Amino acid sequence: MENSGDLVWVRLKGYPTWPAQITTPVTPEQKRELKNARTGSIFVIFFGSNDYAVVPSTSVYPFDCKSAPIYRKKSRSKLFLASVKEADAYLSSLEGTQLTTDHTLKRSKMGNVVSEATGSVTTTFRSTIKDDNPTTADTSLSEYEAKRQENIKRNEDLLKLLNLDQIKTNFGMQQVNKVPAQPRRHALRTQKTPKLPLRPRSRRLQGLNVDGTPNIHSDSVSNEHADSVMQIRRGTIHIIPDDASLQKEHEILDDSTVIAAEDMVSIAEDPETTRENQHMLDIMSAYGSQHLTVQPDNPSSLKNLRLRSHSTAKIVPGRIFSLTFLPTTDRLLILAGDKGGHLGVFEALPKDESDSCSTMFQPHTRPLSAIHINPLNMQEIYTSSYDGIVRCWRPDHAVFTEEAFFDDTFGTLIYSDIDFKRNCVFGCHDDGFLSISDMRTQPKKSSDIAYVNLHERKISHVHINPSNNNYIATSSNDRSLCIWDVRMLEKTKKTCKPVACATHSRSVSSRTILHNNQTGRWLTNFKAIWNPKCESYCCVGFMGRPRSIMFINVDSGKPIHVCRDEAFNSVTSVHAFHPLRNAVVGGNSSGRAFVWSD
Repeated sequence: MENSGDLVWVRLKGYPTWPAQITTPVTPEQKRELKNARTGSIFVIFFGSNDYAVVPSTSVYPFDCKSAPIYRKKSRSKLFLASVKEADAYLSSLEGTQLTTDHTLKRSKMGNVVSEATGSVTTTFRSTIKDDNPTTADTSLSEYEAKRQENIKRNEDLLKLLNLDQIKTNFGMQQVNKVPAQPRRHALRTQKTPKLPLRPRSRRLQGLNVDGTPNIHSDSVSNEHADSVMQIRRGTIHIIPDDASLQKEHEILDDSTVIAAEDMVSIAEDPETTRENQHMLDIMSAYGSQHLTVQPDNPSSLKNLRLRSHSTAKIVPGRIFSLTFLPTTDRLLILAGDKGGHLGVFEALPKDESDSCSTMFQPHTRPLSAIHINPLNMQEIYTSSYDGIVRCWRPDHAVFTEEAFFDDTFGTLIYSDIDFKRNCVFGCHDDGFLSISDMRTQPKKSSDIAYVNLHERKISHVHINPSNNNYIATSSNDRSLCIWDVRMLEKTKKTCKPVACATHSRSVSSRTILHNNQTGRWLTNFKAIWNPKCESYCCVGFMGRPRSIMFINVDSGKPIHVCRDEAFNSVTSVHAFHPLRNAVVGGNSSGRAFVWSD
């Protein structure tokens, strides 16, 4: 258990692990923050920046623990190195002394600790200094206290020189004409309006369904639900397509195989769901290896986009985080990932309206942030999630296999991109690290993954150059967009310099265009997407009314087309272009997809 005055490492999301000191809050605001925090929270002050924070005890590690060398290597910024140096100097000054506990301590801007009650420097920070006048100076005083006493004496001499005491006495002897007090005016008494009773919280905010049963996809219970399904997150997930195959639930499986219990329950209880799942698997299994040839497109084709009947559906229960098309020419098949780790498949504009169907699986337990399809084999659909797992869905085998696993040593896996030529997964993490994992490595261990520190804060996106896979681009919350040479990253496995770097006054999540991105709390952040058939414009959501999606010229930054419809009344934050047809799909925060096509 850490005590007040101890030196610790503090780990916060979006920042490198930082040295700090446990102390007691001084100001009322600091005391209020600690009181309102969760039980077991600790008040710390960071070295270098002198900022304070209230952090949970699980994010605090002893400063002299065995893993301290790992934390020291996480960042090479000047501020981080200066803070570590200051912490080491403070730790060395504690040798042979006992920490004072009679008063509440706080650190001054010079790095010393001053008693709140008396303002004197404690023996913890006293150091041996050389005084110009050893006969009159106290050798036990620190350099800061000696300087303070010298300033006090200089100010007293200045006051005596100005003779301010005599002036103050003469001024007090003068009579001051007092202004007569004005009579108090009483405000008119008004009748108080009775307070109305508070409106009860809706069932959605309470985490309940319409019938009052708990909603496992609600934000209020999503964390508890993720913990309850933690045992099925690792290994291979088998999809049971029919009732006869449910007997496999009782068979003995090896350690690397688990059954998706939620899929089995939904299929067993609902025969219609069983039929739709089997039908969708049959449709997707019909597509195999192919070579995509993207034909150039013209921006004028955007005028032909329309929102038609049977082109919109709710395909996942939660907020959509990722969206893509299956690259086929005869069908419009959409894949979407949501906040709860669900993967939904929907066929828009089927040839037979009665043949329309959609299906859903749950390969992950946290937000599904990326979906990638192997351009040479459509039977390999890769998904990655905040739970640190990269899976490959093979519809012809009805199975989700685990291709890579990233633990939270270097932060949460935010997004990933796949280089199918190298068979490598590039993952970006919220601690500023980029991970490189070879999918051919067996077994897939976290120790076999290379981590490179590229940014000081969270990396929100990584993208591989489709023309030359030797270069990748990363965007970060440190307000920078950088291009890196993969060959240098694989060679050094350490921090290296980018090939090019651009900065912005705001945090960068993609290329910056002047646009209203104030999506608020309940909407997914806007993500601009380029058309692979024509890279002169991009598509992005629109917060104004009437609701629409906007196509913007990337050179001029001006809109070239806007898609609107009477049936379109939602803000779509995530979009995707079809690589072969003139179609675009948008997903909103309720799990609904809207397909615009010609």
